[in-house]
Amino acid sequence: MAAFTIGWGLLNLGLAITIFVISWRNFRIYSKRYGSLATGILLLLTASMCQSPGKKQPAGANPAAFQTTISSSLIQENGPRSYYIQLTDFGFSKLTQSVILNQTSDSTTAQLSSFVNLTGFMSGIHWTSIYTSVTLDADRHLRYNSSGTLQWSLLGIPVYTQVKYFTGNVSTDSLKAQ
Repeated sequence: MAAFTIGWGLLNLGLAITIFVISWRNFRIYSKRYGSLATGILLLLTASMCQSPGKKQPAGANPAAFQTTISSSLIQENGPRSYYIQLTDFGFSKLTQSVILNQTSDSTTAQLSSFVNLTGFMSGIHWTSIYTSVTLDADRHLRYNSSGTLQWSLLGIPVYTQVKYFTGNVSTDSLKAQ
């Protein structure tokens, strides 16, 4: 899977460079014939038509973020602790579930939060979270569930969409805490 993802990203990068070179040549030819102002106006009109009106979420909005309150007796350390569970590795990018444990102001409870991120070189792939949850057992094991769609695209055009589901159980002692 990692080799395929790396190849997919390089294909996207190669196509983008090719389109840029062809566009630059055409821009130079057109500007010699019609002038720089006319070429600039044409370029702005073309770019404005290429913009997708897609549904934008407000900053900080994550529909699949998970948050709950647990007993503080399950947490050994005071203060916020972050854990990162690697769900899958695509070579240059990784899909990671972040889990945050934070002591609340009343020392009897703690807040448990979770969300999923795709990080690294992401040319041609896009992750959209559908659902995520996590629980902390008395033996300090995190039980996690995550699902979402992984979209493969060429130059921003969706080619294939697949639904992914991850579930597991991992000890907090084996995870890198920050």
